[in-house]
Order: sequence, then structure tokens, then C-alpha cells
Amino acid sequence: MATPIFFIKLRFLWGLVVMLFGMLLASLIYLSAIQHHTIEHYHPLLEATIETRAHTAEFHIWLEEALESNTSPDKAWPHFDHAKGFAGILSEADEHEALHNGRLFHLSVDNVELGHQSQHVMSDLQQLRSIAQLRIKDKQHSGIGTPIDNRFDQVYNNIIDETMQMETLLQKLIYTDMNHYENLSNGIYIFVALLAFLMIAVLQFIFRLRSSHTALDTLNSQLDENNQALQLQINARRQSEAKLQDSETRLRTMLSTAPDAIITINKAGNIVEWNHGACRIFGYAEDECTDNAITMIMPERYQQAHTLSFTRHLEGVEGNLILGKVNQFHGRHKDGHEIPLEVCISEWQKDNQYFFTAIIRDISERKKAESELHKIRACVEQTGESIVITDKAGIIEYVNPAFTRITGYSASEAIGQSPRILKSGNYDNTFYKQMWATIASGNVWEGRITDRRKDGSFYPAMLTISPVRDTHDNITHYVGIQENLSELQKMEDQFIQAQKMEAIGTLVGGIAHNFNNALAGMTGNLYLAKSKAKTIPDVVRHISNVEQLAMQSADMVSQLMVFARNDLLVKKITPLTGYIKEVMKQMHLFVPEKINFTFEVCQQEMQVQCDASQLHQIIMNLINNAIHATKECDQPSISAHLNMLTNDAALQARHDNLSPTASGFARLCIKDNGCGISEEHLEHIFEPFFTTKPTGEGTGLGLSMTYGSVKSHGGAIDVESAAGMGTEMCILLPLIDSTVVAAADDDAGEVILGHGERILIVDDEQSVRDTTADVLQSLGYKTMTAVDGRDAVNVFTDHAHEIDLVLLDVVMPNIGGVQVAQKLAQIKSGLKVLFISGYDMTNSLQLVVSKEGSQHILMKPFSIVDLSTTIRQLLDGVEL
Repeated sequence: MATPIFFIKLRFLWGLVVMLFGMLLASLIYLSAIQHHTIEHYHPLLEATIETRAHTAEFHIWLEEALESNTSPDKAWPHFDHAKGFAGILSEADEHEALHNGRLFHLSVDNVELGHQSQHVMSDLQQLRSIAQLRIKDKQHSGIGTPIDNRFDQVYNNIIDETMQMETLLQKLIYTDMNHYENLSNGIYIFVALLAFLMIAVLQFIFRLRSSHTALDTLNSQLDENNQALQLQINARRQSEAKLQDSETRLRTMLSTAPDAIITINKAGNIVEWNHGACRIFGYAEDECTDNAITMIMPERYQQAHTLSFTRHLEGVEGNLILGKVNQFHGRHKDGHEIPLEVCISEWQKDNQYFFTAIIRDISERKKAESELHKIRACVEQTGESIVITDKAGIIEYVNPAFTRITGYSASEAIGQSPRILKSGNYDNTFYKQMWATIASGNVWEGRITDRRKDGSFYPAMLTISPVRDTHDNITHYVGIQENLSELQKMEDQFIQAQKMEAIGTLVGGIAHNFNNALAGMTGNLYLAKSKAKTIPDVVRHISNVEQLAMQSADMVSQLMVFARNDLLVKKITPLTGYIKEVMKQMHLFVPEKINFTFEVCQQEMQVQCDASQLHQIIMNLINNAIHATKECDQPSISAHLNMLTNDAALQARHDNLSPTASGFARLCIKDNGCGISEEHLEHIFEPFFTTKPTGEGTGLGLSMTYGSVKSHGGAIDVESAAGMGTEMCILLPLIDSTVVAAADDDAGEVILGHGERILIVDDEQSVRDTTADVLQSLGYKTMTAVDGRDAVNVFTDHAHEIDLVLLDVVMPNIGGVQVAQKLAQIKSGLKVLFISGYDMTNSLQLVVSKEGSQHILMKPFSIVDLSTTIRQLLDGVEL
């Protein structure tokens, strides 16, 4: 019967549920307050981050404007002070502010990373202030592109990046806290709903229990009476069967619960006992096997041998049937697949009958594990990464073959040793203490290191060390996996080299256009001056010298562009023997008198296809280096000699970039008895900006430009040098057939006059535009000018029928030269266009002109002979 105490407990439970319901509602209200406080807490920090970045940017803008306009930077400093003030808010933020306000919660704002970021911002602001003061103090050396300007921009960019990272971090913290409170609120809502459901269920249960307890009492009374009668019958039966049931239960339990197959066969070899383990292993039910031959679970290839061995055993003849020992064999499943098994057979008798019981264990998982273990071992043995396993004390217990290949230590040499045998000496004890602290605490250590091989050479590697734990989570071993990064290091070095070359190309390309424009204006004015002073030979001679210097300057820019792979070489067939003789005569004047300079040129005529100005500069660079190398010598000497080399296998093996089809190579060697080059520096001498000269005596570009120029000619450089033993550098250039006749110099000859044709000159540089107009007028042409591409289209539209040729600059504001030519061609088909350019960065002109026979390119600066000849040929329709 249901007692009053039971109902009292139900009422207590009901009260407890109501109390919990109220507490949860209060928790929801409290969580809402926490969310509101979290937003109020983070908002000042987020606002301070944004204001710091904004005022830093304003400070940068006002400071740059003050420096460019040479005015006072007073407008900039208030922004810096604001930025520093807001940054101070970040750095002084109390990570436990919420607790100090009496709240019993702790926000995630006490984040170490946020503190570090705010310290970095304050530090960078101090650096920015110092650099800004230096720039204001020394405006002359702090312009755009100077090192101090670059440092100022770098620190400024650091502040912007760090404040953006802090803003992102604060947003992440806000999201994390709000998401946490949201999840907690959702959980409380769900729990409140469950409590409400429970309250309803409890009420229903109470009412139902009250209405049905009487019927339950009646049923319980009837059940008690029936149970008493049934119990009397059971007790009587149990007393008679107890002993038999006990023994059978024990046996059947053992047979049915054993994971192994337990099979008994009689003397005839037929199955008489088959447990559940056998059903699981072989797939046969007990009734399928009983009274059938045991060979049904054997592969066919074993059945005959088993029958023979079993028969011989029964006959008392010693055979292959092994009793009492564990053996392995293969069984056959019901579906036909074979199973690896372990079996132990015992023989026994009952009522003078022989029986054999086999306990059989399925070892499929063990075999699979052994196979997996073998596979893992094969992977470890055959992987390209070095793998080392040490005990807890760091003593090596295993190394794989890759370890031997990489380090040179055999397994027998390494096992029992400490990994310290690989120490390179590049790291102090603090480094290794931190490494051991990491792995000893159960964490994985990973980093890039430099180790030393057995032969003493060093190699870079990526090392990962992981702790190995046992079943009790205790560290027992450490495994280190090391990837050899030597090849990767080579690729990184090549990539850095390519980036240096690209940087030079960008630098040179930026100045080439303006520099060549200036030279074009200079050569035009020199031509006009020479024409005016043609009756004064001395003046003409001096002007001609200046013209020659201007063209040499253009050649220098061209060489820089070729070196940076941003321009095309102008290669011509050059009689090398005579050319080198003339150059060496010039070099004799260039070399200081205290140096014994000799040169020897073979008598055999050789021809190469080269850019003569480039080759001249190559020789200048090599001799200039030799002069610097012999500065400290008591008896300095420099020698040069030119001879011919046969193209053979040895030469090709030494320089894989040389053409295998070349008939031979011209070899020009410059040798000195100077300071020589150390082995350490020898592999870096052709790198851009690498130099061993004191500051102010070298740029590190001479040999790298020489290397680039020689390579662009299909040649190579041999270097032999040692510290204190002098240096010999030999350049190899592929020879061409000596029967090919060299082309005549385009600059030779006289200017060609015009016949009154009208030429439209389009150039955004006024000095170049005016000078070109004066030159063309002196040649007998009529001229019109346009200041840019848009003006050119307007002028041509009004005077298209009068204009015979357009002289068109390529790089101009509003509309570029190529686009202008396309627009003019739509107005007047077949229009003659001569493009002039200081630098064709994309080589787009080559593509345009190759398709249009009425167009041509003339690169600035150009000689007046070239200009007059090209214009005349375009107007006359002569193929260029």
C-alpha cells in the first residue's frame, strides 16, 4: 500500500522542483546583466584601438605633408599625442576590472596576447616619434625612398597591423564571451522547459497514483498468494535437480561463453560437441556440424593429410598429430574464406570410447596486427625522413636507414649515444633546455635547426620531437622525425636571388624612361648647337664629345636593363679580334701607371654576335675589379689574353648553359696578382649587392651585371682564385661562322633632309617636344605639336589631311601612345607612325609594330642620323 510518507516525499519533490525553477529564472536574469556588462567593458578598449590607428594615420599624413611642403609639423603632433593617449588606455587596462567592481564573474579580457600587443604598439609609437623627429631635424636626407623614410613607413605599418590585430582579437573575445553566455542561457531555457515538463509529469503521476493505489493493493495481495504456492513447487523441484543443474550449468557456461572454439570429435573423426565460439569462428550452427566429419572446417589441401595422420595415430603409429602443444594452421569458414588459427588438442576416454577435444583460437586480428606492424616498420625503414627513437633519458635506441644517409652515422654508431652527436654548436644551452622542457611536459616540439653530419658538414633540417606514452599515460620514449632541408635551402636561396634581380629590374625600369627622355632632349639640342657652330671646329668637336657621352650614358642604362632582364640586347656580328685590340688600347689608358698592364691577342680572326657596348662594359668591370684587388700590392700586375677554345664534352660538363652546337668559344681572360677571393666568398661574388669592399668603394653590382650580360650572350664565366694568390676571370662567348659579314653601323652616314612633309609631334615632355620640333624643322619638315594623347587625337582630327607622319611618345598621361595610334588609324588608314620611347616596359611596342608595316620604333636617345633615316624610309614606304 502507498503510505502517507510516500506522499510526503512526493510533496517535497514538488517543492524542490518549484524552487529550482525559480533559481533558474533568476540565473537567466543574472546572465542578461552579465552580457550587458561585457559589452560595456569591451567597448572602450575597442574604441581605443580604432582611435589609436586613426590618429596614427592622421599623424603620418600631416607629417608627410609638412616634410614635402617644408612647413611646420605642428598639426601632426596633436594626432600623435591622441594616438599615444588611446594606446595608453590599452596598455593600462586592468585585466581584473570586473572583479574590482564587485561582480562575481571574470571576463576573458585578461588575455596575455592582448597585453603583449598593447606593449608593442606603445613601443612602436615611441620609435615612430623618434624617427619623425630625426626626419624633421634632417629633412634633406629623409625624403621618399631614403632609409629613414623606409624605416618610418615600416614602423608605421607595424602600428597599423598591430592595432588591426588587437581589434580583431577584441572582436574575437567579445564573440567568445557572448557566445558562451548565449549557450549557457540556451541550456537554462532547455532545463527550465524540462523542469516544467517534469512538474506536469509529477502532478499527473500523483493523481494517477492516488486513484489506483487501492487496485494495486488488491493485485499485490493476489500475487502474494500465487507466489507462495508457486514457491513451494519450485523448492520441491530444485531440491531434486540441484546437483545435476549445478554441474551442467558450470560446463555449459564455460562452453558457451568461451571466446575460443571448443570442438570434440569421436574416434570416427565426427563432431560430437560444438560450442558458440566455434559458431562465431567458422560460421556453422551446432546442428550443421554435429555428426559431420571434422574435415568440413579444413581447406581441401589439408583434408587428406589430416585423415592419414589421424588414422595412423589411432593405429598407434607415430604421426603428425601433435597433442598438448599449440600449433598454427588454417581453417575454412562456411563462406569459403580461410582463417588463421591456433589449436591445442587433447585426448580423453569415456565408457571405453576415445574422444579428442580441440581448443581453437582465431588469430586473424593478431595476424592483421603483425601485418600492420610490418607495414609500419617498412614505412619507417624506407621513408626519406630521419627517425630516431630514444628512451626517457634521451639515449638513442633506434635509428632508421634515412638517419644514416643524412648524418653519416651508422645504426651501431648512433645507438647508445645521445642526439648531442649531431649538435652544430649554433645554439646555446638555453635553447636545448627549452626543448627538453617542452617534450618532458608531454608537448610536441617542432622547429627548424642546423645539425652536423659525421664528416663535420652542416645541414638544415625541420625537426619534430614527440613524447611516446604507455597505457598509464607515462612518457617512456621520445621519437624525433627530421626532414633534411638542404634542397629546400637551395631553392630558397635561388628564390632570394631571383627576388634581388627583380628588385634591380624594378629600380632601373623606374628611372630608364625619364633618364632616356632627358638624354633625347640633350642629343637634339646638341645637334642643333653643332649645326649653328659648324664653322667653329673646336666647338663642334666639344659638342661631338658631349654627344658621345650622352650615347654612352644611354648604353649604360641599356646594360642595366639587360642585366635585370627587362630589355633586349642589340646584338650584331662583331669581329672580336680587332675589337678586343682596340678596347685593350683604351684600357691601357684607364689602368693606373703603377700597374704593369699587358695584353695578348691571338692572330686568329674570331667573330661573335654581341652587343658591343655590353662587351665593353664587361671588360671594364673585370679590369676595374683587378685594379681594386691590386691596390695593396708592391708590384701590381694585370694581364689580359684572348684565345679560342674547342667545344668539347669537358667544357659542356663544366657549363651546362653553353650551346652544344657552337663550333667553338672565344675566351678572354683578365688575371691579376692581387688579394684574391676566399673560398667563403667565392660562391657569392656574382650575387647582386654582394661586395667585400669598404663602404663607398663598391655597390656589389659590377660582377653581377657582368654575369648577367655574359649569360645573355649565351656565354659563361670561369673563376680561379684563392686568398692572397690573385684572381683570373675568363669569359667564354660562342663563335659564329667567320664567313658571315658584319652589318654596317647604322649611325654612319649623313642626315637625310625632308621635302616639306608635315609631322605631328606628340610628347608630354615640353623640352623634348620643342627640341624635336626644332630638329625636324632644321631637316626641312613642317611640324605640329600635341602635349598628350588626348590633345593629339583632337589636333589630328582637325588636320588629318595635312599630317603625313606622327612622331608619337609611348608613355603619356590620359592616353598612352599605343592607344593613340589605334585611334588615329581609325581616322586615317595607312597613317605613318614613328613611336619614340625612353623604355618599353612590357615590350608591347614590338607586338604592335610587328603587325603594322607603316609603324616603327625608335628608342630614346637616338642620333639625328637614325631619326632622319627612319622618317624618310617610313614616308617613302621603304621596308625597315
